[in-house]
Amino acid sequence: MVRAADSDNFLIQHTDFSLREQVNYPNGGISRFYDNGIDMVIIDENICDHNPGEPVFSYMLITDKQNSYIHQFKRVFRFLGYIQSEVDSYLANDEMTLPEDYRITVGDRAEQADVSPLESILRIAFQMPTV
Repeated sequence: MVRAADSDNFLIQHTDFSLREQVNYPNGGISRFYDNGIDMVIIDENICDHNPGEPVFSYMLITDKQNSYIHQFKRVFRFLGYIQSEVDSYLANDEMTLPEDYRITVGDRAEQADVSPLESILRIAFQMPTV
């Protein structure tokens, strides 16, 4: 586990969680990964910041750890910034409703026309062309 700052509001308000790791990105953004053994909560700060002329770092840096944690925890939540009421509303909801015809499959990005909402925000923030 990583030592958290004394002023970490998430940990102050969610004492059953601990900070598993923190990732610092080349643009100064940070992702903090918290878990309680069951759920993973990822809080991102300034991950979309970008100054003209700076190199754009790989989107894979942001998604690789998230994707590995999806296989380790019951639920994984990711938030752009920490708003206690928003995080709590998801953590308090024990019920997840999926359509009857829902199937777990391995997605092939080549077959998808649309990007994910987070990827769309990142593309706009980093002024990346769509594929």
